[in-house]
Amino acid sequence: MDLSEQPPRAPSGETPRHRDTTAALIQATPDEAPASAADDGPPIGALVIFVVAVSSALVFSFLCSIFESVLLSVSRGHVEAMARRGSRAGEILKKWKRSDIEVPIAAILILNTIAHTAGATMAGSSYEKVFSPETTGWFSAIFIVAILLLTEIIPKTLGVTFANRLAAPVTLAVWGMVKVLSPILWATQKLSHLLTRGHRKPVTSIEEIRLLAAIGSTEGDVGPRFAAFVEGVASLRELTVHDVMVPRVSIAYLSGTKTYDENIEIIRKSGHSRFPYTPTGDLDEVQGIILAKELLFHDFEDEPRWDELTTPLLVVPETKQLDEVLRLFQETRKHLAVVVDEYGGTQGVVTLEDVLEEIVGDIVDETDRVERLIDKLPNGSYLCRGHAETRKLLKVVGIEDKPEFVTVGGLLADLLGHVPKVGDVAEWRNLRFEVTKASKRRAERIVITVLEHDTQHEGEIKRPPDSQPST
Repeated sequence: MDLSEQPPRAPSGETPRHRDTTAALIQATPDEAPASAADDGPPIGALVIFVVAVSSALVFSFLCSIFESVLLSVSRGHVEAMARRGSRAGEILKKWKRSDIEVPIAAILILNTIAHTAGATMAGSSYEKVFSPETTGWFSAIFIVAILLLTEIIPKTLGVTFANRLAAPVTLAVWGMVKVLSPILWATQKLSHLLTRGHRKPVTSIEEIRLLAAIGSTEGDVGPRFAAFVEGVASLRELTVHDVMVPRVSIAYLSGTKTYDENIEIIRKSGHSRFPYTPTGDLDEVQGIILAKELLFHDFEDEPRWDELTTPLLVVPETKQLDEVLRLFQETRKHLAVVVDEYGGTQGVVTLEDVLEEIVGDIVDETDRVERLIDKLPNGSYLCRGHAETRKLLKVVGIEDKPEFVTVGGLLADLLGHVPKVGDVAEWRNLRFEVTKASKRRAERIVITVLEHDTQHEGEIKRPPDSQPST
């Protein structure tokens, strides 16, 4: 028997069936081994996506925050200097600052939103493929802190600090963004215009300017006089002619019914340079304004013709705002206007000086008699003239309210219900009014005491037993 033709023997204890099973296992092992090895580490593709998503979101948001803070913080003086040097960036930035700042800001916000949204979405979806899903909460917390620090606080601080230095490169970069995103910007502008109906809010409002001046005065960045000046300019849009006019009863005027000497005596006593003139003596029939200096150039042998000395009359309604009156004085080159009510009756006069005093404070020249309308007494009370302005009194005592009456005497007469008399006492809010001097028609001097309680806008009227309202 030929030994070479005999089949190989199985090892001891191994049957042919066992041999087939072992071979199958050996053949399957090479295919299963790589799959097991792959489970031992994160997928390379998912890890790359995660790193790119997080990095891109942080980098783009970092740049967008710097761009925004630089554009909003760069000084107008630096922008003007860049434009005068012929800088392309300076010309672009000057145009943006003047009227189109919302365009680059919109481009920055669009890119920043895309970076945040896409980065967070891709980072979140790839994180669970790379790391354990149980740690997703920790990743979210760390990512939020990173966004807060790296895309808000740090870049905006840098942008504000180095705004002038970074203005040129940032402007050119944002200009490129505007060009690339122009289709999206066009669509958003159309939608915004549709919603706002073309209404444009001023870049800086009056209230913001007043607030900045007040904060600067408190922190010592600007002086109190400058802050008061800003407050005065801003108040011109809130005050009307009625608030600052000289009332009818206090008008010094010239009349055709008076003699030359009587009119000259009025001019001498008042010390004014301009006088309303009425031929009938009725202030509702003022014909014009007479300048006192015009009398120096005439040698009158007989009674002068006053109507020939008058200049055209400027008339304004009592409801006209002071900023409009100031502009009217500039345009007409007038210094005095007659104030009328809705029926055309003369209510008073207003001068250019009255308007300017709301900006710079009281203007006292060498002919003025200095009179303090509100004076603080040693005991903490206030001695007030009856014709003092109510709004100035409320400002002195710290009450924020818009008074209905121009003068303190008018407010007191309303509280009492009759013409104030000496000894009359009334309370309003946390103020106590006591009349110490009065004429037949009005209160002349009033002592005002600040009380601890507030009567909640209601006037509590108190009169001495012998002081009763006249009937």
